[in-house]
Amino acid sequence: MPLLFAAQQATEGWLWLALGQGDSSRVHSLSLVYLFFAFGIWPFYSPWIAYRLETGSARRRSLLLSFLVIGGGVGVMVYLPLLLGITGFTTTVVNSSIAYETARPVLQKQLYTLAYVIVTLIPFMIASDRRLMVFSLMLLVAMVATMMFYAYAFFSVWCFFAALLSLFALYLVRGAPVRS
Repeated sequence: MPLLFAAQQATEGWLWLALGQGDSSRVHSLSLVYLFFAFGIWPFYSPWIAYRLETGSARRRSLLLSFLVIGGGVGVMVYLPLLLGITGFTTTVVNSSIAYETARPVLQKQLYTLAYVIVTLIPFMIASDRRLMVFSLMLLVAMVATMMFYAYAFFSVWCFFAALLSLFALYLVRGAPVRS
């Protein structure tokens, strides 16, 4: 998890450079890479981690598997229209943060954000390993703080906080049994 976040944050670093140079082609390409992590990978990967670490009941594993499938669907539903150019987006600097703005109706953005938050947080909350619950609560606090203070750059700032928290998650689950 930390390595994926590192790659995502490095992409955003390159994006900062492209924005500073006014290179709109590179800004677009790097934004798509960054958004692939944010919208394509994390809705699938978060439930997958919880599923892989789950050693509890078959019912709980089935529920986590459902989140994994739904998360994959959310990722495709949110990212694929951006990749194919069906849904436009802009990447700008707002108050010293990068803001990714999609050309979707407000209600659709809110529903996608809700689905995204559900599939990236709830699997950790329902896992039998209480350490994952601690991680999810920390992510929730980071999400609420981001919404309160950085709503204009939600995905950039929340992913930054999540990257930092992934180091804590690595510490938490170090040595935890993993299902094959």
